[in-house]
Amino acid sequence: MSAINTHQNNGLSFMDKFLLESLLKFFNEPYNFNILHRYRSAKKGKTNISVSLLDWFIVNYAKKNGIQYEIKKYGRRKTILVEQSYTAALYAHKKLYFDPFARGSKQGQDLIIYNDQGVEISTAIRQMNFFRWAISNGVIEYIDKHVDEIYKDMNKRSNRGRRKPSNHKKKQLSVSACKSLGIHSVKMTVKFE
Repeated sequence: MSAINTHQNNGLSFMDKFLLESLLKFFNEPYNFNILHRYRSAKKGKTNISVSLLDWFIVNYAKKNGIQYEIKKYGRRKTILVEQSYTAALYAHKKLYFDPFARGSKQGQDLIIYNDQGVEISTAIRQMNFFRWAISNGVIEYIDKHVDEIYKDMNKRSNRGRRKPSNHKKKQLSVSACKSLGIHSVKMTVKFE
């Protein structure tokens, strides 16, 4: 069993401390700790797994393709609509407490957690909270199974390596699958026996 502690937890607000307590309990599980460590230690160009890929999947790929799947949670099957689940979590936590890159103010930054083997991860509360959502909702498992196709989509549709014209307007990369649904008139006969 991994024991996770923090080297720096002074200067945290009541909300930070409250959230940190539940996050440390969650990442005390070796499986969860190892996932966070794998994504945080991924080197650019060495592997397809990265925080950028995770972000691309949620913000663009899942939105464009209407990704949904079933997971077993608390002994029941639950359908996860990735875009909808992410939007709800982001709305509930705001960026201050929910960000894969741990962007933003220095509050809650530079948090170091470690396990019994002494493996350390430099992270932030907002990043840990994001990864708890991603792990709990099967996002990480889905990405692991489809990493190559998500990575190809990211490279194909992103602006990496392309020059942007200076007066180029920003356009939406992914249209929500819900917004692209059509209404069709269909004649149908229903028989009751």
